[in-house]
Amino acid sequence: MDSSFIGSWKLDPSKNVGMEAFGKAMGLPPDQVENYNKLSYVVTMTQDGEKFTVSVDFAGAMPNRSYTMKLGETIDYNSAAGVTAKLTVTMDNGKVLETYENEEKKTKWTVQRSVAGNEMTAVTKLGDATLTQVLIKV
Repeated sequence: MDSSFIGSWKLDPSKNVGMEAFGKAMGLPPDQVENYNKLSYVVTMTQDGEKFTVSVDFAGAMPNRSYTMKLGETIDYNSAAGVTAKLTVTMDNGKVLETYENEEKKTKWTVQRSVAGNEMTAVTKLGDATLTQVLIKV
């Protein structure tokens, strides 16, 4: 993984764009989408050799999550909201690309992360829905 992604990143929920459309595309109830749109969390990325770990701290609002993997390896993903999927993370032109596939619901979505200075932008796409989020390095 590119070293620019390593460290801790705090979501700025005031910069969320497209949460309602994405939540609807995921089949989430409106109250849950509203809660996610206000949720602030910290993502910490660390690397040990070929393996990297992504930890998400929801500051008590939801159970924390942690995933360890290698680039190109597919793992079982379980979100704090109970969404399950197969997750594969790759790098493409200096950007992190996360590909999620839920076989049960036959849905596939992607998250593309890029870093510029102290900001990480995450663009999530599912069908026609696009969610853009900004995280600040802490």
